Amino acid sequence: MQMPLSPEDELAALMPRIVNHTRQCTSPERNVTWPLVGEAPSVTSRLHCGTLSETPLSDYFSYLATSLSEEYGKECEGWVRFGVAWGQKYVERLRPFRRQPHKCTFMFVLQEEYPKKHNDTNSFGFETLIPIPRHVLPFQSMRRNVKLFKLHGHELFPFAKYIVWQDVKLKGKFFVPTNYYARFLEPTKLGSPCLAAVGLPPHGSSFGSRSMLEGYRPRYQDHCDTVVNSIVARPNVTDSVDTLMEQCKTYQSLDLPGAELDRGLIDSAFIVWNQRNKRCRDFNAKLACTWSDEIQCYSDRDQISFPYILQRLGLRESSLSKW
Repeated sequence: MQMPLSPEDELAALMPRIVNHTRQCTSPERNVTWPLVGEAPSVTSRLHCGTLSETPLSDYFSYLATSLSEEYGKECEGWVRFGVAWGQKYVERLRPFRRQPHKCTFMFVLQEEYPKKHNDTNSFGFETLIPIPRHVLPFQSMRRNVKLFKLHGHELFPFAKYIVWQDVKLKGKFFVPTNYYARFLEPTKLGSPCLAAVGLPPHGSSFGSRSMLEGYRPRYQDHCDTVVNSIVARPNVTDSVDTLMEQCKTYQSLDLPGAELDRGLIDSAFIVWNQRNKRCRDFNAKLACTWSDEIQCYSDRDQISFPYILQRLGLRESSLSKW
């Protein structure tokens, strides 16, 4: 009698080329020493992430985590919403918001762009501003530096049950729904979801003109092409178009089951991490490290690597449909 495969064995059988895949990193900053070394593993290399390394950013993350826990741990244990506002135009967009019990919002700004009128306090309305010294940032690309904060909020806010990343470009346009957590992240009969993200909408800005066709279903290749084509209007869309194109080609050359690259596309401007239990904390740390690893190896566009990471973590169609 043939025994059923375990999920791990089934995944290995479905994706033999992924298991044996040898990466050829092409990122312009691939030789920069990884700044956040710790115990959380990446599943695409031997990289481990955390704040155990003696680097300027790791030391600063540890300092912030201790300081924030002492000052806000009790007050903000429900959820933390955070983002990065690097660039004066983004700092000027910051607006006060209404505070809710046990829910706090933080915004990281560059030290030299810290609003002068707030020198006597670190808050803007109820939004706590945290100045970051530029010398602790390891990459030349500010988009890559942003990703270090975006994907490692669990290191900065270890006290929070939920951690919400919201891009500064959404400020003033979008607010967290009051029922978001009960609807998407509270325990269900299937278990407790560890992460919630918004699917990438089938819009021309994400998938090009094909998305206007009736019955269109999002395609990974269309998203890659759209990002590359947008370089004409947005020269800083990535720090290496060649790397991005090679990354898309590499991921699609692997024997992925079904059309999972298509299904795994998200709008990474809004992500919620559920940190309420050890299973989710471990999963989220592994996902964040693997995601960071792929960004360090390839392009700085995190939406390009996310579908591939889901596959490497063992999430297939049957489980993706249960999110």
